[in-house]
Amino acid sequence: LLAQVAVASVALVAALWLVFRAIPDVARPAPQRYEHRRWLIVSGRLLVLSSLGALNGRMGILILGAVAGAQAVGPYSVALRGAGFISLALNVTVLAMAPTIAAAYSAGQVVRIRLLARQMSRIALIVGGPIAVILIVSGRSFLMLFGPGFEGASTALAILAAAELVNIGAGPVATLLVMTGHERDAVLGMALG
Repeated sequence: LLAQVAVASVALVAALWLVFRAIPDVARPAPQRYEHRRWLIVSGRLLVLSSLGALNGRMGILILGAVAGAQAVGPYSVALRGAGFISLALNVTVLAMAPTIAAAYSAGQVVRIRLLARQMSRIALIVGGPIAVILIVSGRSFLMLFGPGFEGASTALAILAAAELVNIGAGPVATLLVMTGHERDAVLGMALG
């Protein structure tokens, strides 16, 4: 816990230094303008969106535990984590491209945003597609790495892998909504999902 706090503190100081360094000298004397009400609304929506995302990631485990018992949860949890490798490329590109999408939106470059979204989806499919195929075709072998009894979740792994493939094919939908000021729509979509 102390190591986590120390690392987070170092990261916070480094981030503050990088942000301060990135502010142009011309902008420093400019009067500061705060939109507290707007920021509270947006941050509340982002909190709900993050909470729904976390809940969505655990809902299957909770339902399975209630329906099939605790013994089924372990193998399913491993299958769920394994399928998570498929969307890793999309997650990385989202982190890298989110500021670019926001900048393009503020500049009114809708065509550029479409191009970026397509590129992100292609990268994710190029990287995640082969991982999905491997997990669908030889998921049983992957699950056996975790010990006896885990291979029973191979069907679940194949279904989850196919779903992740569809997910990355759809692209960075939530990120596009959030970076273009439509976080309310992202929350509604996540809630409905």
